[in-house]
Amino acid sequence: MTVDVGEILVLQNVRMFEGEMKKAPVEVVAQEPIVQELYPMFDLFVNDAFGAAHRSQASIVGFTAVLPSVAGRVMEREIRELSKVTAKELHPWNLVLGGSKVPDKIKIIEQLLGIGRADNVLLGGLIGNLFLVAKGVISEEYGKIIKEYDEVIKIARELLEKYPDVILLPEDAAVERNGKRVECELDEVDGDPFLDIGPRTAELFSKIVRESKVAFANGPMGYFEKDEFTYGTVKVLEAIADCNGITVVGGGHVSAMAERMGLLDKITHISTGGGATMKFLTGEQLVLVDALEAAAKRMDS
Repeated sequence: MTVDVGEILVLQNVRMFEGEMKKAPVEVVAQEPIVQELYPMFDLFVNDAFGAAHRSQASIVGFTAVLPSVAGRVMEREIRELSKVTAKELHPWNLVLGGSKVPDKIKIIEQLLGIGRADNVLLGGLIGNLFLVAKGVISEEYGKIIKEYDEVIKIARELLEKYPDVILLPEDAAVERNGKRVECELDEVDGDPFLDIGPRTAELFSKIVRESKVAFANGPMGYFEKDEFTYGTVKVLEAIADCNGITVVGGGHVSAMAERMGLLDKITHISTGGGATMKFLTGEQLVLVDALEAAAKRMDS
C-alpha cells in the first residue's frame, strides 16, 4: 500500500486488526502489525483520542515509539481544563456519579476519597443502588445484576463505614410500576425496577451541586433511555449549569443529555472521556500522556 502526498487514508475500526486489543507496554504494542505496517508511510503521529488515553494499545501508544508524535487539539484542551479541576485548594469538590460500569466507578470513588479529593460523593443509578444494598436499605436483588457483585459490595460496605458523612445516597426512589413512573420511599420499592432517584434526592443533590467550587458529573441518575426516568439527571444537570464554580461533565450519556437540554455553553467543560477522565482526576498518569512525553523528549534530542 502507498499513500501519496495530499491523500487521506481511512481505515476500518482498528479493533478489527490483529493485536489491537492487546494491552502491554509501549515497546511491546509498537511491534504489532498495525504499527509496523503503517508507520513507514507517515511523518507524524497526532493522537486526539483522549477518551482512550488510559489504554496501552497499539493504535493508542504504539506509534509514539516509532514516529514523531504530538497531542491533538482535543487532547490538549482536555488536559488543560481537567488540570484546573484537580487544584487542591478548590473546595467543596463534589462528585456526582451514576450509570453502570460499577466495578470501575467504585475503584475511582475509593481512590478519590483516599487522596482527599472529594468532599461529597453523590450516587445514583446502578452504583447508587449498590450502596443502598450495602447499607441494607433495599433488597439485595437490586445489586445482583451488577458485574463482580461479590467484590464490589464488599468495597461499598468498607467505604460506607470509612466515609459515612461523605458518601450521599438516594433518600427516595422512582420505580416503574404497571408501566408508569411511581415515586416512593425506599422501603416501598417492593421489588419494582428502581430506575431513578426521587424528587427529594434530586433536590438535595442539586443544592449541594450549586454550592460547589468544583462539580464533576459522570453517568445518569436513572434509566434515562425512558423519558419518564430522566428527572434526576435533568435536575442535576440544571444545577451544574447554575453552579458558579468549575463544572465538568464526562461520559457520553450525560454529555448527550446536557446537549439535548441546551446547557453546553453553561458548563465549564464537557469531557470526551469516561474512564480516562476519571483516572486523570485521581492523579493517575495516563499511559498515552506518558508515551507522548517520551516521544517529545526523543524529538528534542
